[in-house]
Amino acid sequence: MKTQVSDGKTYAVNAKNELVPIEAIKEIDQLRDQVIEKIEDRLIELQQKMENAKAEAMADINEFVRIAGEQHGVNIGGAKGNLSLTSFDGSTQILLAMSDSLDFTEGIHVAKQLIDEYLTDITKDAAADLRILVSKAFRVKQGKLDVKRILELRSYNIEDPRWKKAMDIISDSTKVISSKQCFRLRKRKDSDSSYALVNLDFSTI
Repeated sequence: MKTQVSDGKTYAVNAKNELVPIEAIKEIDQLRDQVIEKIEDRLIELQQKMENAKAEAMADINEFVRIAGEQHGVNIGGAKGNLSLTSFDGSTQILLAMSDSLDFTEGIHVAKQLIDEYLTDITKDAAADLRILVSKAFRVKQGKLDVKRILELRSYNIEDPRWKKAMDIISDSTKVISSKQCFRLRKRKDSDSSYALVNLDFSTI
């Protein structure tokens, strides 16, 4: 709870940035703030530790890759920086991969228009399921199109020229807006078992 002292009195700052006398705030509201602040402090500290651990791990990997590359006279890692490292006993695997965030250019609207023209021309019965799929694919969520669903439309075997042209436009309209390196640690109990991801997502632990 943010507080400040004025004229010898202690005030708390509410969500509207107003000053409220501390004695006017219910005990349960003060207790709620204490619980939230305690949890927030723990998780912010944990986030910082995770960021530091990842940075240190990446530095160790980059140093190993540099040394290994010098010894072998080659660059290790694919064109997109993908890399897999496995321990000597095979129990642990570290995976590095570049993950791209995709979006569309204005061409996606042309593709949608061609798809709509095609759906309008075919019979209603035949188009019902397809209309639902297209509608879901082009649904705007939080101000953005669902890239994955739209790209999945390209897997349908439809021969109509308008559909094919729309799929080509979708491919041409897809652009990478950002890339980030993903770090994953996988473990397995023995040589007969599969690798399992070491879960670092706090919300799913």
